[in-house]
Amino acid sequence: MKIQGVFLLVAACGLTPIALSYGLSPEVSLNFLFNIDATPINATHIFRAVMGLYFAMVLFWVLGAFYAKYRLHALYSLNSCS
Repeated sequence: MKIQGVFLLVAACGLTPIALSYGLSPEVSLNFLFNIDATPINATHIFRAVMGLYFAMVLFWVLGAFYAKYRLHALYSLNSCS
């Protein structure tokens, strides 16, 4: 595996806890981290949707880490996130 693949896996591991903090219990984690009230059901669904988007990025980065065909695209998407 190339160094770019390892980098993509490290980035995926770094984004996973962030995604989980948004989606598993947004009313607790967002209140603690950002003082955001996520108790309304609409806010909870929005933050869970954000979790899904983050997991889609994680999946794409893992795919790019293991398949050279997607590696450059995954690296470009990682660059656009920062």
